[in-house]
Amino acid sequence: MLQYELGPFVKRVSVLTTDTAVEPPYHGKWRGSAEDFVIEGEVWLKELDEGKTEVKYTLEIIPKSILMKSVEGFVLEKIKKDVKEYARNILSYAKK
Repeated sequence: MLQYELGPFVKRVSVLTTDTAVEPPYHGKWRGSAEDFVIEGEVWLKELDEGKTEVKYTLEIIPKSILMKSVEGFVLEKIKKDVKEYARNILSYAKK
């Protein structure tokens, strides 16, 4: 569930996503769709020294409506947070 706010307006969107490539612990790719947009993303993880991990990712939102085009920036910020969680999930999966 994705929620974004613009002033007093709140929009909740259910996004159905599918992993299209998962290569734990270094790579994950997905595609999702909702009523107002399609989203595609990819994340790459690289182990660094001292137990740190570098995370690189791409996101693309393809708006389907005028409303979505007007709030695309706000939605991207929310999704960036979700991508970081996705990266953590890939790492945890690999450690199992």
